[in-house]
Amino acid sequence: MAQNDLRARLVHTSSWMSVFQDNLDVAVSDALGQLSQSDFKRAFNSYHLDELIDSAIDLIDRIVVYRRDAIELDGLAIKYAAEHKLFLDTFDLDAEIQQKALGWEQASFQRSANESAVNEFRSAADPLGLGLACQSDGSAKAADITHRNETERSRLMREKADLVKAYRLELHRRHTLPGQALNFAERYTRVLNLLLEDVRYLYVQSLSLSRGVKAIYGIDWQVPAISPSNYIDTLLGWFRALSREVDLHRDREVQETLIATALQGSPLHGVPYMTAAEFGAAMASNGSGEVSFDLANDLPGQGHVRTLAVGIAFIFEMSDPSTRDNRRVFRATADVEAPKQRIVGQVGQSPSPIRVRIGGVGSLYQDKMITEEGVSIRNLDPRGIWKVRVQPWLIGPEIKPFPRRPPVLADIVLSIRIAKVSP
Repeated sequence: MAQNDLRARLVHTSSWMSVFQDNLDVAVSDALGQLSQSDFKRAFNSYHLDELIDSAIDLIDRIVVYRRDAIELDGLAIKYAAEHKLFLDTFDLDAEIQQKALGWEQASFQRSANESAVNEFRSAADPLGLGLACQSDGSAKAADITHRNETERSRLMREKADLVKAYRLELHRRHTLPGQALNFAERYTRVLNLLLEDVRYLYVQSLSLSRGVKAIYGIDWQVPAISPSNYIDTLLGWFRALSREVDLHRDREVQETLIATALQGSPLHGVPYMTAAEFGAAMASNGSGEVSFDLANDLPGQGHVRTLAVGIAFIFEMSDPSTRDNRRVFRATADVEAPKQRIVGQVGQSPSPIRVRIGGVGSLYQDKMITEEGVSIRNLDPRGIWKVRVQPWLIGPEIKPFPRRPPVLADIVLSIRIAKVSP
C-alpha cells in the first residue's frame, strides 16, 4: 500500500510514472488470463519433445533477463522521480535558507551604527573622541564593503539556483523524449511487452510439453494453475522438475532396432505382411506402390515405446538373368507414413498422418539401409500400421551402362529404431 501511495504521489510531478506496474506478477497473471482459444489452437506438436524443451530453455533465459531488466528500470524510475519531486519541494526552501545565511543585513546595520558613532565622536572636544571617530569610520567602511559583497553574493546565488532549476527541468524532460536512455517508461514498456509475450509463449509450450510427456512416457505432469503470486517462478520450477523427470525416464531406456521385411515379416513372428502377388501388384506400373507394416503385434507389452529413427532398404531383382551378377545399383525413393498418434487431452487420433520422404539406393542384395531421424519421426509411438509408398517416377539406375530391361523392386525392408522403458 505504501509503495502504491508513493507511486501516486510521484505521478503528479512525473506523469510517465503511470506506465509502471504496481505488481509485475499481477501483470503476468492478467496477460495469461487474456489468452484466447486461437492461441491454444496454435499449440505445438507435443511429440516434438526435445525441440520444445530446447525452446523452453531459451524462453526461460530471456524471461529471467527481461524480468530483471523490468525490475531494475522500475527502481531507477522511482529513484529519479522521487529525487525530482524532492528537488521541487525543497527548491524554494533551500533558496530561502541560503539567503538567511548571508550577512548583508547585519553589515548594513553595522555600517549605519558606525556612521552615527563617527558623527558623535567628531563632535566631542576631547582627543579620545577623535580617535574613536577614526576607528568607527574604518568600521563603517568595512561594513559597507561587506554589505556590497553580500548583496552581490545573494544575486549570484539566485542566478545559480535558477540555472540549477533549469538544468533539472531539462533533465527531467528527457525522461519523456523517445529513444532516450533516461526514458524509463519507454524502455520499461518495451521490456514488459517482450516479457509478457515470452511468458505467454512459454505457457502454451508448457501445455504442449505436459501433453507430450503424458503421451510418450505416461508422466502426468500438469501445468500449474495461473496465479497472481510469483507465477513466473512457479512455472520455472515446474519446468525444471519436468526436465529432471524426463531425464530420469531416459536413463532407464534401452534402444533396439526392429527389422520388418514386406515378404518375410519380422523376426518376431516371421509372417509376411503381404504375399508376393500382392507385392507385385502394388509395385506394378498401375499399382498403388504401397506396402503396409502392421507393427501393433511386434511390440507387445513393451510399456512406453518411442521411435528414434526409421529406415528403409530396397531390394531389386534384374529381369534379365544375364545381368543378375552385375550387382547394378539403383536409386529409389519412398514416402513413409507413421502410425496415427493419439493426441493427449483430445478424443481420437491425429487428423493428418505424419510422413517423411526417404531416398536411398538398393541393389540385388540388401546391402544399403537409408535411415531418417528427425523431428518429424522422433518420439512417435511405433505401434500401429506403417505405410511405405514407393514413388515410381523416382526409381532409376545409379550407374551406366543401363540394363537391357529395368529392374524389378523385389522387396522392401523397414527398420525402426526404438527406445523403450519396460514396465
